[in-house]
Amino acid sequence: MLREISRELEPDIVILGATHRRGIRAALRGAKMSRIFQAVDRDIFIVV
Repeated sequence: MLREISRELEPDIVILGATHRRGIRAALRGAKMSRIFQAVDRDIFIVV
């Protein structure tokens, strides 16, 4: 779904919020984040 929205809207950047309590490294290692990085061909800004 994020891929389709990104292609339709063509944003300059995608902003995501991470609620992982173990910090940014743990949040970035997750399977969901990995799929997002592969699906979206835009810059991604993550707010922790």
